[in-house]
Amino acid sequence: MSRILAVANQKGGVGKTTTVVNIGAGLAKLGARVLAVDMDPQGSLTYSFGLQAHNLKMTLFQALMQPRDAEGAIINIKENLWLIPANKELAAVESGLAQTVGRELLLKRLLAAIDSFDFVLLDCPPAAGLLTMNALVAAGEALVPLQPEYLALQGLERFREVVSEVRCGLNPNLFIGGVLITRFDKRKSLHREVLDAVEQCFGADLILPTVRENIAVAEAPSFGKDIFSYKSASPGAWDYLNICSRIIRQGPNHDG
Repeated sequence: MSRILAVANQKGGVGKTTTVVNIGAGLAKLGARVLAVDMDPQGSLTYSFGLQAHNLKMTLFQALMQPRDAEGAIINIKENLWLIPANKELAAVESGLAQTVGRELLLKRLLAAIDSFDFVLLDCPPAAGLLTMNALVAAGEALVPLQPEYLALQGLERFREVVSEVRCGLNPNLFIGGVLITRFDKRKSLHREVLDAVEQCFGADLILPTVRENIAVAEAPSFGKDIFSYKSASPGAWDYLNICSRIIRQGPNHDG
């Protein structure tokens, strides 16, 4: 069975899409079959892989509405890595299905209808709406990226409450599988303090290796590339490969 990871944080600008792009590419580089799913109507993940969302005939929206035809929405990005793209049509899921029975199960049904992958990575929008809820219901693990600032800690605690609510209702198998700090600079006392605070809150076992501040990581999406295709010898590439090795090695991790 696939390991399904929802990459989520209610705060925007913490590196969710960058995390999905580079962990997806890193896992694929290590030989895993990976499906990335763009859950955001802004289509940031789709653009980060160099695709123009408005030119696509089939996206996640059509796949959710017609799960039997979902295979047609899957695009091969590179060896071992595939994508279900999204565009602004996806916003209709939030508005059009608000009163539909079973609306939180759409993605779970979709993923059950397609071929199995080793990993499925869900790039969630920065809000606890219906799309994020679908991701958390379908996933076995939540991976939480954040930047080392104190406001991020408040959002992290709120997200933990959301995960607990989902576990009590729609998905008792959901756990926080890891917290990933991006744009980390160990020379800055604030960054070290935030890392210590996260470790105290979640425990050291749930803290994934940090991603150092690295300009190549920020530049790569503008070229439609992951960090390994853009600059494979950069610190960012080493950091993400280290994270991917840890994810594979530890298996599903439960936060209890």
